[in-house]
Amino acid sequence: MVEYDDFAFKVAEIPGLIEGSHAGRGLGDKFLRHAERTKLFIHLLDISKPTLEEVIADYERINEELRLYSKKLGDKEQIIVANKIDIEGAKENLEAFKKEIKEDIIVVSAKEGIGTDELIEKMAKKVLK
Repeated sequence: MVEYDDFAFKVAEIPGLIEGSHAGRGLGDKFLRHAERTKLFIHLLDISKPTLEEVIADYERINEELRLYSKKLGDKEQIIVANKIDIEGAKENLEAFKKEIKEDIIVVSAKEGIGTDELIEKMAKKVLK
């Protein structure tokens, strides 16, 4: 449960999806079926990966699995979160990633607690609408 002002909402973590999840590989289809009941996704990316290409590939792979599973999941609203901004090379990846996807991105370091208040506020506002 996440508390924001006088409001609380539930957050569920869906483990990372592997390629082929939409078709039942691993436990992917079970996770995706569960995810259909959510209001929105927090798409958490490791922005500190060694190359920008790896970050983009991770982002695209998850979105493709969502689309392949169902139009409903593929169209579901997302908050994109770039995690591990405190690690060397992450800021450069972030700037290039922003130019590539042209979406709003919340920047965090879960380890250092950077950006988490902004993330909680954005989640609460989306859940309340």
